[in-house]
Amino acid sequence: MNLRFLFLFVFMSSNLVASPIEDLRRLFDSAIKNEQSAKLLLQQSASNDIEKNTLLGYKAATQMIMAKFYFNPWKKLQTFNSGKGQLETAIQIEPNNIELIFLRYMIQKNSPSFLQYNNSIASDKKILLLSINNLKDQDLKSRISNYLKTAEKP
Repeated sequence: MNLRFLFLFVFMSSNLVASPIEDLRRLFDSAIKNEQSAKLLLQQSASNDIEKNTLLGYKAATQMIMAKFYFNPWKKLQTFNSGKGQLETAIQIEPNNIELIFLRYMIQKNSPSFLQYNNSIASDKKILLLSINNLKDQDLKSRISNYLKTAEKP
């Protein structure tokens, strides 16, 4: 319980210097490894300062991450597939949203192969590499660049 308040405090206090989207990205980074952060991120989906479709993408990606915290295999698969559908819908609505492409790329790179959610890895990587230099959002640019560097390490 104290951990939840700590994350909430860090999330709220970081609003003083960072934009809402940067806060969301940081919380997403934490949610990848921490169930409490993932739950908090799902609850923090009411922000009006973040573009709606991008927010939908983060919610979908977080839902897919939540699947790994469930014990029941059916619940895992159902949760993952629900998030996958939502993320793909968000990308269909806004196919040039680099942040959504980045979310899908990260999820696909880290999903078990038996889920067969890996069909866009090569095309997403190509889009990210072609788009990264044109990004005005320095935080997103840095995150993509760092991820691409570390994702290729053996």
